[in-house]
Formats: sequence, C-alpha cells, structure tokens
Amino acid sequence: MPVPDTLRVIDFGRADALRSQTLWHAVAHGVSAGEPPTLSFVRPAEPYVCIGYHRRLEEVDLDVCRARGLPVLRRMVGGGPVYLDDGQLFFQIALPVAAVSPNRARALRELLAPAV
Repeated sequence: MPVPDTLRVIDFGRADALRSQTLWHAVAHGVSAGEPPTLSFVRPAEPYVCIGYHRRLEEVDLDVCRARGLPVLRRMVGGGPVYLDDGQLFFQIALPVAAVSPNRARALRELLAPAV
C-alpha cells in the first residue's frame, strides 16, 4: 500500500502535558483500528520533560524538574529525555503499517519530505 495522497488533519491546539503526549498515541491507535491516515498537530500548554519508554529515569535531573515545577512523563515509545514547552509545535503522521516502507531510511525520507 503506497503512502496516501490525502490525510485527515486534526489540530488539537494547546494541550496540557499529559494530553499532549496521549493525543498522538490515541490517533495512532485509531488509525491502526481502521480510521483514516491522519496528520495531527498539538502545542504543549505548559513546559514539561518527557523520557522514552526504555530509558532510565536517572537520565533526568528530577531535583531540577521538581524545583522548576516541571512534570516528568514517560512516553510509550523510545528516545531520550526532552524538554518541551509552548514554543514547540508537534506533528504526528499516523498511517496504516502497510503504507510505510519497512526500510527505515526510505520511510523517513518519504514521510518527512513535506515537513523538510
């Protein structure tokens, strides 16, 4: 299945830390259950720190996060700790697995070309 020519677009606007992380998981779940391929946007309404599923929590300076009132969330996918705030706009492309090349480099090239 080729990458679709059109995508459903959802702009979630600003969302609190937990919602900004869960929205794209919910969209991906919906697409895997048969909803249309989707491009979604969200902007964090507050600063927070997020760490990938398999990373050690010790990679985050929890004392600094507490002192600055920064929530620390663990996301359901991998990757290191990141700081996020309302100066960032996230986008997520959710497609059925059959629409994505199994070759990682090719998939990234195809899917990210419009953003680049």
